[in-house]
Parts: sequence; C-alpha cells; structure tokens
Amino acid sequence: MKKRLVATAVAVATLACTAQAQEMYYGEGDHHVHIEAGTNMCYGMPKFRDMTSKVKFGVYGEVRYRFSSCPIDVGAYISRDFTCRDWTGNRIDFCNTNIMVTADYNYRISRFFTAFGGVGIGEVTGMDISDKDAEIKLGGFGYSVAQSGPSAKFAFMPRVGVTAWNLLRLTVGYKAQGTLNSHAFVSLGLTLGLGRIKH
Repeated sequence: MKKRLVATAVAVATLACTAQAQEMYYGEGDHHVHIEAGTNMCYGMPKFRDMTSKVKFGVYGEVRYRFSSCPIDVGAYISRDFTCRDWTGNRIDFCNTNIMVTADYNYRISRFFTAFGGVGIGEVTGMDISDKDAEIKLGGFGYSVAQSGPSAKFAFMPRVGVTAWNLLRLTVGYKAQGTLNSHAFVSLGLTLGLGRIKH
C-alpha cells in the first residue's frame, strides 16, 4: 500500500514538474492568437464489402487562442473536404463541411518543434455530389445517392501533429461523422501568430 502511495505521489509530482517546465519553456515569446490555413489529404475508409476509396483533398482554416498559464490551445475550425468511394462499380462522391470547436495540448520538444494532440467537436454537413443519375442502394442501409441531399451530423475529430518553427503545422487525424462521411486525413497548414492579447 505504501509503495502504491509513493508511486502515485512521484507520478503526480513528475506531471506537475513537466507541466511547470512546459509553462516556463513557453515564455513570453509565444503569441496568444494563431490563425492557420492549409490543405487536407482525405481518405474515406471503406465501409462495406467490395467498397474501395480514393484519396481526395480539401481546405481548412482555424483560429486558436493559446493560454499564457498552460500549454493549451482552444479554437474554432472550419473545413471543406471531398471524399470518394467506389462500390460495385458505382462512384460515390461527397462534399463535407465541418464546423468545430477544438482543444489541443502542446508539448515543446525542442526550440523549433512542438508536438500536439487534441480533439475537435462539432457538426458536419455532408452532401452527395455524385452523378445525379446514379442510384446506389447499400443493402439494408437504404442509402440512395439520387435521393439524398445535404444532411447535418455530429462530428468528432481526434488529431496529433507537430508544429515547426511556429510556422508550419503537420496534422494527422480522423473525422468520425457518419457511415459514409468519416475519413482519415493528413493536413499541412501555415500558422501565423497575430500577437499577444493584452488583458
């Protein structure tokens, strides 16, 4: 029992020291507001037997606020992604618009590189942009390209990545947002600091 208490105390102390070190490492030079814009490479995971996917692209923008007391960012994220799947010879194209709030934890790994991990939560509006004459029925799921229109769904986005020189941001993540709209993505963005906010 004593060993567990000691181990727990050591773990808590280590985490506290790490957080404090990160806070001190951030210092006064970091900007409090960041704006980012970039492009996504999207891959919609195949959902059914005999379904294949193709790599498509998208664009996104995000505004983040970095707290001065801890290495955490919160922000607002918007993206327009395109995905494509092929099922039994029929092509299914989607256009997805995401609006999310985000939160990331940053870990400074060197003077010029920062690793981060976080999540986004919000809404996706997916719209079929397939051939209007296509009629695709996915078994008991009752899905039809020709009959479906824009639809809004809950979206969840876990992500990890690295920021280089406080300028370039490489992100890998997954957008869970419905059976046919979910997809993995890799994004590359340009991040600019807009300066410190005076309280």
